Amino acid sequence: MDEQKYSKNFLTDVIFELRFPPILELMDGDSSHLGNFQRTMQEGGFSYNNVNKVGEIQLPQNLNSFSPIDPKTLTSWIFFNKPAHENPSKTVELLNNTLIIIFKEYKSFNDFLTTLKLVFKALKKYPVMKTEYIGLRYINQIILDGKPDDWENIINNDLICNHLNLNNTPKRFMHSIEIDEGDYDIQFQYGQFNKNYPNPISEREYVLDYTCRCFESKNFNEIIDTTDQMHRIISNLFEKSIGEGLRGEMSEH
Repeated sequence: MDEQKYSKNFLTDVIFELRFPPILELMDGDSSHLGNFQRTMQEGGFSYNNVNKVGEIQLPQNLNSFSPIDPKTLTSWIFFNKPAHENPSKTVELLNNTLIIIFKEYKSFNDFLTTLKLVFKALKKYPVMKTEYIGLRYINQIILDGKPDDWENIINNDLICNHLNLNNTPKRFMHSIEIDEGDYDIQFQYGQFNKNYPNPISEREYVLDYTCRCFESKNFNEIIDTTDQMHRIISNLFEKSIGEGLRGEMSEH
């Protein structure tokens, strides 16, 4: 998890989500309103690739009317760091009130911050002053050779299913914990998801999935520091979840 400590990781997805009051000029789905946002993203190596219709909202005729008329489709604009057919490793999705960044090949937090700063520079083209929600999610899918129930010294013993002394091989073992961490809310999901379900677990795979959330309104210039704090919280929890065997596995060159 910590690039200064490990030479490799098991992260399959790193997801950042930012919610803010609606940007009115993006409500109508007109791509011409992307303007400076699109240019800034292109300068940073992202290409405008696609438009998704992600839902339908009903707009009242006037403020005194509660009768929904004129249905509008909520639009999301998607930017990739390389063409879709080349399996892009970074995706940026913009809606009128939400920004989502997805890394499929996470290298380091500094690399992640570089993209984050680029997107914030582009987003400043709109009057976004406050946040309503900030979320950071790290999904680790640990896949190793060996017996599917052998996690000794790899995963913290308190998180291992076979310490329950079950007589039969389970089909799936997933658990979820929610934790208060000061101003942050942590959701931690862990276990053996088993991609071959409903067959019994037959492969040595383990998931460590952390989401750190902030529901407190933040000024735009506080987002980077808040995200850095979220990263530290998740990294500390990750260290508590693993054993020396996995640390060795991640430190091998």
